[in-house]
Amino acid sequence: LYREQGADIVALQEVENQASLDAILRYLRSFDDYPFDVALIGETGFDASLDVALLARGDLVRTVTHREDRIDRPGGGTTTFSREFLEVHLDVPPRDDPGGATQRVIAFVTHFKSQNNDDPSRRRAEAIAARRIVVDVARRNPDALVVLAGDLNAAPGEPAIEDLEEGGD
Repeated sequence: LYREQGADIVALQEVENQASLDAILRYLRSFDDYPFDVALIGETGFDASLDVALLARGDLVRTVTHREDRIDRPGGGTTTFSREFLEVHLDVPPRDDPGGATQRVIAFVTHFKSQNNDDPSRRRAEAIAARRIVVDVARRNPDALVVLAGDLNAAPGEPAIEDLEEGGD
């Protein structure tokens, strides 16, 4: 992705723990052109967990976690994100002018509830909460590029995607 597409940020899912991320980093750093300054994991701490991670160029400004946020289920009740909903604020330098002005980028990395042992209400709750959080952060940071990436475990036209896209923001 970073060689062929020029990716400044790569979102990863199903990284079990920090040791797994460290192994990925050892491999990637063996290449001379490894570009990423930031490597973070949204660790849940459970055995065999399917955590999210982020690799990025630039400077880490701040990280916010949302996994413990209480979120409303459609139709009633509450839940939490099934995995970390990781919010990462970065200052990314331009590729063509390393000394130039940085761009604030706020990346969200997610991995919504799997369809295995399905709980579509939870996946919809995650989508609705993710949309609310991302839109709120974007409104509070109008000069930032705000990106949501990850495994939504849903296809276009499914309720969770429709909830995420509601309003077109």
